[in-house]
Amino acid sequence: MSNQEAKLLVLEFGSGGHSLVYLSRIASVALNVGDRIAIASSINQSLIGAFHGSFENINSVQFLDPGSLWKRKKKVSARAEETFCGVLTGFSLRRQLGNSALRDWKIFFSNFPTSRFLFLRGLLSVFRGDWGAFLVNAPFLRNSLSDRRTERLLRRKQCRSIFTLDEGSIEWIKSSFPQAQSNWLPDFSVVSAKDGPIAKSLRERAAGRPTVLLIGRISGKKGLAAFLELSQEDSLRDFFFAIVGKCEMPGLSSWTRDRIVNHFHPRENTFFWGEEIDSEEEYNRIIQDSSLVWLVFPGFTNSSNTLTKAAFFKSSCIALADSLIGERVTRYSLGVTVREPIIDEAREVLLSMRQWKILVRKDGGPAREDFLREFNEACFTERLESGLRVFLDNR
Repeated sequence: MSNQEAKLLVLEFGSGGHSLVYLSRIASVALNVGDRIAIASSINQSLIGAFHGSFENINSVQFLDPGSLWKRKKKVSARAEETFCGVLTGFSLRRQLGNSALRDWKIFFSNFPTSRFLFLRGLLSVFRGDWGAFLVNAPFLRNSLSDRRTERLLRRKQCRSIFTLDEGSIEWIKSSFPQAQSNWLPDFSVVSAKDGPIAKSLRERAAGRPTVLLIGRISGKKGLAAFLELSQEDSLRDFFFAIVGKCEMPGLSSWTRDRIVNHFHPRENTFFWGEEIDSEEEYNRIIQDSSLVWLVFPGFTNSSNTLTKAAFFKSSCIALADSLIGERVTRYSLGVTVREPIIDEAREVLLSMRQWKILVRKDGGPAREDFLREFNEACFTERLESGLRVFLDNR
């Protein structure tokens, strides 16, 4: 191990979902393992707020202005603009670090933006030292048809550490990127619950009926079409279907918009809340009150912290078999999986649900307890700290 000072620059390019939760945990671990820490993110103020009063040495962290990370100009081609934006961002961050020797700083992407290959290539042309990446959203791990250009960056010798939430892909990562240390991090989520107006309204409207819940950021990628179709079936009229979460209606197809407005919303056995849920505790309470959480997301290759929440509250899940979520549902007995055609199999699940619910949800069984012991913040932090220490010590 070198006596050289351990300097870590954490870069965050996400802005929604679980970005703040992951970044907060990564930053707090970095404070424990590094000598000098700098953080550049579009959610710096939220991060500072999350840290307030929690860490005595937070004043030793240098918060950098991410500047024009995502700004675009219209005078050049999109490809040139994307690359140039990465280069300018690199120079901006370097100036803020005092133009010190960048080789002394290690870079860690807390949410490696796999869809921004040209931007990353431009940025990494400025930062030529060692770097590591946390693959939160990496479709290429499971979808051979996805954009695989960022794999070329991950194969560079400067990429020294790769973290993933996908335990099923860790062996492939090890063999594909042998120059990098490979680390699996168990996903986790906040699981405190508190009642609120949306949860109360949903409960009152459900009136004790078994609730099938689609929650989170609502889009066509969440199996929305199949969910809407099932809610219309007369054979399932004894079930209550709820859609809760931010729904960008203009981004949906005209068919889907029509289904929501004219068919789903007016029904007596449905509930629709298309806005953001401000309180994560109320979000959790809604999951706690549900009978079955809908995680049938065609084409979705990532982890889902909603699964972690559902497991904690003993709410069963329905997921697509050939997916990371589906593998966990099966392995830890967290519910049931379906295959194409989704609607036919999901219908059969719901029609037999009362008997199945007794078997699955009564206590969750030992497999569910195994899941909760493995997928939690303490395990995530322990593995992250171990991996970051190796990354920083390799100087």
